Amino acid sequence: MKPQVGDRVRITGILDDPDPLPVGTEGTVNWLGQWTSELIQQVGVLWDNGSRLIMLPHDPYIVVHSAGGSSPVGG
Repeated sequence: MKPQVGDRVRITGILDDPDPLPVGTEGTVNWLGQWTSELIQQVGVLWDNGSRLIMLPHDPYIVVHSAGGSSPVGG
């Protein structure tokens, strides 16, 4: 399930990135890729630590607060 703009997300595992975010880092989703192809399924997040690292659907995360008010979900 993809997160929505405004959702709060938390990293729950090690990211496959040369400079990954620490586990437990939280941020707010501020944009979504077009999701019409697996290659462009990107999630823009304003991370609380100031990072602008893009999240991908297979990255380990959970939604800790849904902008729509639903219960937490994970990726």
